[in-house]
Amino acid sequence: MAKALLAACWRNSAIAALMLLSMACLPASAIAQSVAVDFSNSTSGTSSTGQWKHEVGTDTDRFLVIAVSIEGTSAEVATIDYAGLTPFFIGERRSSGTTGPGIVQMYGLLDPPSGVGIAEVTLTSSARFVAGSTSFANVDQNDPISAQAVANGNSSNASLSIGSATGEMVFAALVATGDIESVSTGSGQTQRWNRSLGDDNALYGVASTEPGAVSTTMSYSLDAGAPWAMVAISIQPPSPVDLSVLKTSMVTGDPVSGASNPKAIPGAVLKYCILISNAGTADAENVVSTDTIPTDMTYSPGSMLSGASCASATDPEDDDASGTDESDPWGASISGSTITMVAKAVGPSSSMALTFEAIVD
Repeated sequence: MAKALLAACWRNSAIAALMLLSMACLPASAIAQSVAVDFSNSTSGTSSTGQWKHEVGTDTDRFLVIAVSIEGTSAEVATIDYAGLTPFFIGERRSSGTTGPGIVQMYGLLDPPSGVGIAEVTLTSSARFVAGSTSFANVDQNDPISAQAVANGNSSNASLSIGSATGEMVFAALVATGDIESVSTGSGQTQRWNRSLGDDNALYGVASTEPGAVSTTMSYSLDAGAPWAMVAISIQPPSPVDLSVLKTSMVTGDPVSGASNPKAIPGAVLKYCILISNAGTADAENVVSTDTIPTDMTYSPGSMLSGASCASATDPEDDDASGTDESDPWGASISGSTITMVAKAVGPSSSMALTFEAIVD
């Protein structure tokens, strides 16, 4: 029986491989991607502007989150900038209704440039503020945020729950104002910054992360009851690719019976189809499938046809070699006894197929 090896390289550089016998179908086992925390930095001030340095790493699929905690009933973010780029608004929450004594606002930037950049925030009026940034890697560049939650209260326990998932990363930013002297980050969370201004009537701006789960609780403990507000997001990795491969064969004719009930005897012609399907939600890129013809069979030259399915595989790969026609959109070639099928991409809910014939020796 013929044997096939499928190897696929995805946008996130994950690699999957599987071995397949005729009439078998096995799913590709993708290497799971998880959102990774890169770097964090922060600043604080008592004016209408603030800036700080932030270093973004060189990993792929980067995402930058900036959070600003502001004291007062009117001051808000007017403009925000990182390395000459404008982040998009994610969400905000006041510590009480629409005129609470504090507000936390959150912004995001896809694919920030690697290296050290300057983050700058301008407020609508002078106020005490804490601002910070955290960068992430392995983040979906089309839809980086899978969930968002906000909460506020007037207590010593600030918390909220947010829907998330394994492989995601939850980021939560807090503003708290009042007669408080300390704010501590909840169990299981990694503090990214914790800054305060003032003593008897203090402003606290705190941020942390925690790996995602089905439901993730983000919490902060204040040493005394005070107004607080929180914004949390769940950051998700690139959408997965779900490749599968199915190989089928049929005897189309033999020297004795012709096409009427043919048998796999010497001289018989077998037609094979390799069907590669992507049931995932992202493109599978640079897909390569190889199939080795057994030693007791001989490839029939010029018999390779490609298409989106076994039934619609009608495009000739008639040169049986690599070339410009071998990659737009599918291609196939043979070298020795190894057939190679390639595609630049197999989209979500799409497939590609290759048919070819071999003769029993």
